[in-house]
Amino acid sequence: MPQPQPGRRREYRSDFRLFGLPLVHLVMGRDPQTGAPGRAVGIIAIGRFAFGVIALGQVAVGVLPIGQISLGLLLALGQVSVSGYEAFGQVAVAPRLAVGQVGVGGHALAQVGVGRYVIAQAGRGAHVHSAEQPCAAALASFHSEFPTLFGLLRRVVGDALRPDRPAEAPAARARPAGTL
Repeated sequence: MPQPQPGRRREYRSDFRLFGLPLVHLVMGRDPQTGAPGRAVGIIAIGRFAFGVIALGQVAVGVLPIGQISLGLLLALGQVSVSGYEAFGQVAVAPRLAVGQVGVGGHALAQVGVGRYVIAQAGRGAHVHSAEQPCAAALASFHSEFPTLFGLLRRVVGDALRPDRPAEAPAARARPAGTL
């Protein structure tokens, strides 16, 4: 059991309450009596474990959480993000949109993706677009569902993501004789 550390805990809880929760609850450090990590609960919650409408912490749970592990109702941002609507993170899982290195969702934009419509290096789903396997249906769905996100991606990646452009097979590179 961790030893209590007196004087290490900092906490702020706003006087204003909404639905019985403080508007802002900030907790840093461990409980001096038990040594347990602090838990922040509020409309805006900030702490190692944060529970709130907007939650920021190593473990964040809320409507809009941001943390290493994020569990969200609408949107989740973090290393591991699970949401009821959209998720962005290294590992992202959500029914509408999952963006990350690993993405699982209705629409998945990832290095490794699983979903109905997928843009990935390696993917599984009904409509998967990759460099080796172009799919106009996946591109068209992303373009219609997420025009702002898709427009930004097109600016970064270029014309390879134009849904109205016919897919081209990757060209083989010619190597000079005597090279590997």
